[in-house]
Amino acid sequence: MLGLNVRNLFSEGILQQKPLRFDLPEAGETLKIERDLLRKDKQLICVEINLKKMPDGTFQSFFRDITHRTIIEKALAESEKRYRKLHETMMDGFVYTNMFGNIIDSNEVYRQMLGYTQAELEKLTYLDLTPEKWHLIEHEIVANQILPEGYSSVYEKEYIRKDGTIFPVELRTSLIYDDKGVREGMWAIVRNITARKSAEERILESEEKFRDTINSLPDWIYVVDSSFCLVMINASLTDAMTFSVGKTDRIGSKIEVDHMFFTPEDIAAIHAVFNFGYSITRRQKIFLTNRELFAEITMVPIRKNDEVVKVIVVIRDRSKEEEIEELKQRSADQKEVLLREIHHRVKNNLAIVISLLSFQLNENANPELRRLLVDIQTRIRAMALIHEHLYRSENLDKITLTTYITSLIQMIVSTFSMREIRIETNLEPVETSIETALPVGLIVNELLTNAFKYAFPGKSKGTIAIGLKKAEEDYCIVTVGDNGIGFPPAYFPESSASLGLYIVRLLTEQLDGSIHIDRDNGATFTIRFRNLFRKSG
Repeated sequence: MLGLNVRNLFSEGILQQKPLRFDLPEAGETLKIERDLLRKDKQLICVEINLKKMPDGTFQSFFRDITHRTIIEKALAESEKRYRKLHETMMDGFVYTNMFGNIIDSNEVYRQMLGYTQAELEKLTYLDLTPEKWHLIEHEIVANQILPEGYSSVYEKEYIRKDGTIFPVELRTSLIYDDKGVREGMWAIVRNITARKSAEERILESEEKFRDTINSLPDWIYVVDSSFCLVMINASLTDAMTFSVGKTDRIGSKIEVDHMFFTPEDIAAIHAVFNFGYSITRRQKIFLTNRELFAEITMVPIRKNDEVVKVIVVIRDRSKEEEIEELKQRSADQKEVLLREIHHRVKNNLAIVISLLSFQLNENANPELRRLLVDIQTRIRAMALIHEHLYRSENLDKITLTTYITSLIQMIVSTFSMREIRIETNLEPVETSIETALPVGLIVNELLTNAFKYAFPGKSKGTIAIGLKKAEEDYCIVTVGDNGIGFPPAYFPESSASLGLYIVRLLTEQLDGSIHIDRDNGATFTIRFRNLFRKSG
């Protein structure tokens, strides 16, 4: 070391940036500087140099290694930088005061919130920014929470802006201690809750409107929470309970069986609404002290974040409607009984007409007249058969066409029982009204009777096929065919003056239908008709 010049302890770069100035210290004066010192191993360390000029003109220097301190100071600077960055990018306001309430520091959000600069805030205390009505409240929070606990719970108060306007805030305050554990100040995170307060006010107004609406309804309405406690009872239900039972249940009381006329089914239904989240509508009788009523009870879930938190129950008195329904049902039952009686009497009257025709048959030997009387009888029997089916049917507004045609075939076959004719049927189930069934039955009666009479002359054997099936849309198809002798070459049934075929054509037109005649291997009539029952349905 004794052989070195003091400049050898510093790098050329350092000396150029910060040259050694021996001319600066005066005699007796100490100059303190910081330099990067160059070690023998060429590593740099930071040192603090105290340089002093002695009376004899020499210089005396003290060197202190401050590398560790420099690292700490750099870390502190970085920490301060991060703190400031966090400080200034916070969404909420930040304010720091000493123990006397003087504002020491704040972030930009806080300053914009109040409209002050930092310099202006440093001349104020937090009480200067707080309306007087909050001073005592905040004093109690400081005394009862912040000082003994070191922090406060989140609380609300108001602030005064620089322009004098007042707005609500939410804040939490904590103590700051120095290195010796002495209270140094307080800091708080402050949030402007103006928007939230406005929303809360709108919610309160909405709830008030809801309550006013609910109370103005004539239906009985109550609301229960997930603990099965009453949270609301509307005016109509309160009045009804007070008048009928002499009391009403209080808000907050738990509902139980026989509590506000509850039944076990009511409790179970409310449980189901909470558990499954769907509405339930039930009908039941409610027994009050002075009367009973037939009620429709609707239970609707009220959700919050997809969870059922309450159930609103609406009870509507349906007693008058029930009485009307009962009257309608009795009237309908009476009409049904009367209609069945009408069908029964029509059938009996037609039976009398058939019996009178039978007397005429027995008294008359004219074969042509007897044939006409038999034709009339079969047609009347076809009509009587309809009324017989309707009289015995469970439903008076429709008839099963398949069953009716089957009975009609059996009746006609019994009339021609001496003939060796085989009957084949392929009947699909079709329901229709009497307005359709009667003309279809008369058509089948005419065609089947004609087949028995004319298709198999003498005692020849043969087959008659009857079919019924559904077609497109509202249409059905009925077929009556035989493998008999068929029509003569010069005979055209489409233009025949025969009464039977004329009736068939007339009834087909009535059914908005059409006729097709196939002459191959006998004769087959295909009747396509509209099913009026399906059309009206």
